[in-house]
Amino acid sequence: MKETASRLKYSCAVTVKDRNAKAQRAILTDLSGVARAGELVAPMRPSRSGKTTLLNLLAHRKSAVGAQTLGKFLLDGTVPEEQVLRDVSSFVEQEDVLVGSLTARWSLVDTLLAAFGVPSCADTLVGTLIRKGISGGRKSDG
Repeated sequence: MKETASRLKYSCAVTVKDRNAKAQRAILTDLSGVARAGELVAPMRPSRSGKTTLLNLLAHRKSAVGAQTLGKFLLDGTVPEEQVLRDVSSFVEQEDVLVGSLTARWSLVDTLLAAFGVPSCADTLVGTLIRKGISGGRKSDG
């Protein structure tokens, strides 16, 4: 079977309504990139820098309640149907992997905590979107 060189190209921006100022606030601006078939893309940036918003865009998921997305996505030079884009791009959110009501020690074994260099987090709740716990960076350290 012949391998195709599919390319996902995007150019976009995302704005959300700021909770405090009640005005539109840009979370991602002047964004563009290319992902080739068979490539693994791993955005690496500090906490709260828009990685999940970018991944939601690429997987064609809702970025945030009330988010406005401007721009376009091209797959092999054409605008794909929504389901086609979802079929070629996806990711697993870190919150899907860990149970928010458990501590890190209960979620992971001590050996893994030591290997990841986070034994001090062992008795801290993992947390959820509603209940604060260890930071997203600590959830994915290692």
